[in-house]
Amino acid sequence: MGRPGRWTAVQLEASIEAVVGGASYETAQLLTGVPMSTVRGHVVRRGLLRRRVPRPGRRRVGESSLPETVAAAIAAAARHDTAGEGASTAPGRSRAHGGVMGTERRRRDGALSQEEREEIRVGIEAGESDTAIANCIGRHRSTVCARSR
Repeated sequence: MGRPGRWTAVQLEASIEAVVGGASYETAQLLTGVPMSTVRGHVVRRGLLRRRVPRPGRRRVGESSLPETVAAAIAAAARHDTAGEGASTAPGRSRAHGGVMGTERRRRDGALSQEEREEIRVGIEAGESDTAIANCIGRHRSTVCARSR
């Protein structure tokens, strides 16, 4: 197969068995002393399948349990709020349980209010100029510019 190394057939078989059992190639190398590339080559040539081992990281939540998870995260956030924990603690705990906590939506400074938008709509429907509408709401005329007229 390849050039002989400093490992025995027993070590090679043990490393292949470890990899097929779910260990990483690196772990098999550390356990048996057989190089990762050698183990990988033998596993591929023999057509063996590795057992899927979940990688560390974020846990995935099934869609069926998502509403309960989000509800649990919101309840936990409320408990933490009353317990006096910091505001940044609750979203982290929510994510740990698979939930997503939305933040309260804030308008940027200077954004048009709903009343101003309504005034603009009424002015456009009445056929007023951008300048007249802008003077009415106290804004610059470029704010009112209606490109779709």
